[in-house]
Amino acid sequence: MVLCGDPTKSLGALSQAECSRVIAALDLAEELQVPVEWYAISSGARVSMTSGTENMDWMVAALRRSFP
Repeated sequence: MVLCGDPTKSLGALSQAECSRVIAALDLAEELQVPVEWYAISSGARVSMTSGTENMDWMVAALRRSFP
């Protein structure tokens, strides 16, 4: 399975939606017993006046899932 970031979308910054997809992809790869190649193109977590820092929590969840 290949995971790729999209630098054309907020420089690849990750929010809840992207992190949820990463976690789901990692779960699927584990279920299918296939390797994962992750090409992370990210400027970090998306933090704004409207989203606060909850996206940092999602990034931590995705990283924890990546390295069990």
